[in-house]
Amino acid sequence: MQTISILPPEIKSRYRFRRKKRFIVLVSILLMVVLFTTYALLSIAAYGRSLELDSVREQRERVEEQVSDLEKYGELKAEVEFMEELLVQSMGGVPHWHILLEKLGIHIPDGVWITSFSADYSRGDESGQLSLSGMAHNKWLVASWVEELYEIEELEEVRFHSSAQGEDDGVTHVDFDVSAVILPREGYESPEEEGD
Repeated sequence: MQTISILPPEIKSRYRFRRKKRFIVLVSILLMVVLFTTYALLSIAAYGRSLELDSVREQRERVEEQVSDLEKYGELKAEVEFMEELLVQSMGGVPHWHILLEKLGIHIPDGVWITSFSADYSRGDESGQLSLSGMAHNKWLVASWVEELYEIEELEEVRFHSSAQGEDDGVTHVDFDVSAVILPREGYESPEEEGD
C-alpha cells in the first residue's frame, strides 16, 4: 500500500525542518545544560581545592615563622657546641693548679718551710715538672713529708734529691730538694656528660 499525501511538499518540508530545528534546539539545550553542570561542578571542585591550597599556604607560612623563630636557637646551639669544644681543647690536660697547690699546702708538716717552688707544664708533652726546695728542723720531717707527697694523685715519681745540714743564726736545719712529675688532668667534661 501506498500513502498518498494531499499536503503540498513545501508544508511537509517545513514541518520536517521545524522538527529538525526543535531536535537541534533540544539537543543544544541539553548539551548546554550538561556543559553548564560540568562547569559548575568543576568550578565548585576548583574552589574547594583553592580553599585547601590557601589553608596549606597558611600552614606553611606559620611553619616558616616557627622555623625562623627556632633558627636563632639552632645558631645558639651551634655556638654552644663550638664553645664546649673550645673549652675541652683549652681545659683538657691542664692540671687543676689550685687543687695541686692546696694538697701540697695541706701535706706540709710543722717544721718544714718551702723556700723555692717551680712548676712547669707543657700541654704538648702532657706532663710537667715540679721542683721544691726548702728547709726543715730535721731530715725525718722531710722524709715523712716526701712519703705524704706520694698520696697526691696529681703527682707521680716523687723524688728526694738531696739534703744538707745548715745553720742560720745558731739554729741547725736541713736544706732539701724534691722533684715530681705533674700528671695531666682528665679531659674536661661538660655538666651534661658528668650527669650521665
